[in-house]
Amino acid sequence: MKKRIITGILTAVLAFTMAVYAGEIKAEAKTANWSEYAPSSCICTSDFVNIKCTSKRHNLADTRAKIDSILQVIKPIVDAAPEAPHEAVKYFHDEICQMTTYKLDTSYDIATPYGVFVNKQAKCVGYASAFKALCDITGIPCYEVSGKINSGYHAWNIVQLEDGQWYEVDCTFDDTYSSKEISYKWFLITTEQMGADHTRSSITMPDSSIYNPNEGVPIAYGTLYAHKKSEEEQLEEYDRRVVRVEGAEYWIHASSKTCEFQEFPKNTTSYTIPDTINYKGFELTVDTINIDASIRSPKLKSVTIGKNIKKIDKDSFSGCKNLKKVTIKSTILSSVGKNAFKGISSKAVVKAPKNKLKIYKKILGKKSGIPKSTKYKKL
Repeated sequence: MKKRIITGILTAVLAFTMAVYAGEIKAEAKTANWSEYAPSSCICTSDFVNIKCTSKRHNLADTRAKIDSILQVIKPIVDAAPEAPHEAVKYFHDEICQMTTYKLDTSYDIATPYGVFVNKQAKCVGYASAFKALCDITGIPCYEVSGKINSGYHAWNIVQLEDGQWYEVDCTFDDTYSSKEISYKWFLITTEQMGADHTRSSITMPDSSIYNPNEGVPIAYGTLYAHKKSEEEQLEEYDRRVVRVEGAEYWIHASSKTCEFQEFPKNTTSYTIPDTINYKGFELTVDTINIDASIRSPKLKSVTIGKNIKKIDKDSFSGCKNLKKVTIKSTILSSVGKNAFKGISSKAVVKAPKNKLKIYKKILGKKSGIPKSTKYKKL
């Protein structure tokens, strides 16, 4: 534990070297080769680090105060972390995501561990440097990777676990901005997987033992400790995705395990909107009908509305001039949008559960545009 604390102090000092603009800090170290963390203005040996800078933006007392503030937060995190590296990095990842709110501005602190551990606000570089600091303290090889995402420049990490393999981690992307929910979509994945949204440009201060400038940065191939996704996490990958099941189109809402019916199979004349669908092994409740008027089915003559439908959005059946038979099995339908049935056959017949017939007749008669000649019958 003593070694962890001493090493932690050094790491915190080094993490703040970019914020040290005046004075000199000397930190005792029990481990060698700390030069990889120091900027070009630092003089490093295996026993101590002298940091000398010329700018007077901050004085030494302010810098030491910030370092002390960081250490007060870091120490209990390190003490509580599991011994196994793959468990420790998950703990660090979770702590950072829970305590930090993403912020993007021009202030310096948000790009440092101070932003994460003290201010609780940081941008991507702050997240990455905080994760690296915790890994450094516990002796887990970790580096910051810089690159680009669709929205601009970005920073994340690559970490080596006990199997000897490298894994990529992006705490910024995994921060859901909720203290109760943490994503693991970007945690302990391969470089190939990270490459779906991230493009590398360099690795921050690489160690020559693992980095050859002629060959490029380490590639993460590790899979042994990859996060095992829960059913909810797997489904989250399909959130707000439009999918086709048996020819029909649906829009998925992962958090509620529901979906909206959006389009009939082509050339359909008679169709039953299902109670549920099965997509990629997930059962989703079909609770809304939301059909764009531009993709209506003019050949549709008969439709059965499933028992879980709560809402029919505007224009959903508008222009289905051949639609004569509407069977509503749902007993929980509470909303029908404007012109939802405008332009259907004047000979239409609506069938509904006996105890809902009067209510549905009233709902449909308000603004749905259904023909006044429509007949209503109980199921």
